[in-house]
Amino acid sequence: MKPIIYSTQRTKHFKEETWKRGGQSVSYEQSVCLDGVNYYRLSFTYDFEYLEDTVYFAYSFPYGYTDLRKFIDRLSDSSQNNRLMKKSVLCRTLLNHNVYLLEITNPSKDRKQERKQKK
Repeated sequence: MKPIIYSTQRTKHFKEETWKRGGQSVSYEQSVCLDGVNYYRLSFTYDFEYLEDTVYFAYSFPYGYTDLRKFIDRLSDSSQNNRLMKKSVLCRTLLNHNVYLLEITNPSKDRKQERKQKK
């Protein structure tokens, strides 16, 4: 499996903000250290396309805050999920983003427990 690569210059030239698989001569190798623990190493070569470029490498596609936010919003939009899930703001990050608390439960069991507690 090739590593995931993001080039800031490529994004400017082609107007695409996507991570793509890339690299050549990709290999995974097992290496043993002195402590006897097995470690694995990913090796690859990459030909930089642009001067003055910032290139990021990742093992898997990044899952950012925006992706998480969209996913939670899609869950919240479903009427069936609204019966099973409660969303509230737990706190805020240093960048002032919401950190959500998702409570997922079976509503019928909750009602039974509420009745027991009232007795």
